[in-house]
Amino acid sequence: FPDIYLEIIKTNYLKKEETVIIEDSVVGVKAGKAAGITVIGLTAGGHWSEDRSEMQLIKYGAYKVIKDYKFLDNILNIL
Repeated sequence: FPDIYLEIIKTNYLKKEETVIIEDSVVGVKAGKAAGITVIGLTAGGHWSEDRSEMQLIKYGAYKVIKDYKFLDNILNIL
């Protein structure tokens, strides 16, 4: 459900094509994609256990998945 992302875009006068969402959940990735915004998956949180695959985030539309915030600049520079 993209409502929260769409509201943030609207109230902050942002452009979807210039916005990136950082998400660590399938639900969040799906919502970001449904809003028409690029989503980067993040598996850095302590709740991200080894039995979860980053492919879950890719499958639902994450542009890329990073395991640490230190890799975020590299991805943003590509976009």
